[in-house]
Amino acid sequence: MQQGRRDENSPFAARGTDVVSRFSYPLIFQPGEQWSYGCAIDWAGLLVERLANSTLEVFMKANIWDPLGLDSMTFFPEQKGLQARVPEPSVRGPDGHLYPFREPFINTGMTGCAGGQGAYSSMGDYVKFLRSLLVNDGKILRPESVDVLFESQLTAGQAASLKEFFCSPKGAFFIGEFDLETYEHGWSFGGILFLQGYEDGRRGAQSVSWGGAANSFWLMDREAGLVLSFGTQVIPPGDGKVKGVITLVEREVYKMAGLVGSKEARI
Repeated sequence: MQQGRRDENSPFAARGTDVVSRFSYPLIFQPGEQWSYGCAIDWAGLLVERLANSTLEVFMKANIWDPLGLDSMTFFPEQKGLQARVPEPSVRGPDGHLYPFREPFINTGMTGCAGGQGAYSSMGDYVKFLRSLLVNDGKILRPESVDVLFESQLTAGQAASLKEFFCSPKGAFFIGEFDLETYEHGWSFGGILFLQGYEDGRRGAQSVSWGGAANSFWLMDREAGLVLSFGTQVIPPGDGKVKGVITLVEREVYKMAGLVGSKEARI
């Protein structure tokens, strides 16, 4: 079913111009039974649009981007005169080199907004967004709502299916390095939750992280008082070389903060 909705011109794009036409997949299990990577956030975005009687572009501008002074965030860079700042994606060739990618991509053909993909931002603005959540400044969410972002929402059975999914071949497509064999993880409303800090000082307990299809990556570590955002436009997702670079960047950021190598270290 999902394969049938893929654009025949590109493995990285899907058919449909809006959430309903693009993401109307059948359930693979009843809600709440397991965890799986999917399009639930896209449907949540549509729910927000209908409750607010608005588009996500207008809703997020009024409730997130403007309160934080984020000028680059948008679903439609061409409408804001920002198209020239959008980098051209690159694809990893069989020889290991990067080449321009000019085939349809995840936003191709979309006329509306999707809650789980498709927004554009500079790295600076994205760090400002993450920092607002990290310090819980109340500008875009109530403090208690931010606290929930750092709590796991999974039952024991759902957590087991999360681990199974990440440790399967499908886990190779996720962005960044995750060691679910050694450390316990959960899932929050924001992304994957690190229930245990990594031994090298990274990813303190209750840190949240996730990434995007073009191998972008972000992390919020409340324990360390640290956020980071890594941006690139390389596909396919889970690119092995980019994954290594993300790990290096993450370690260097923690090193600058005086945290790598000391699990007990704090800022």
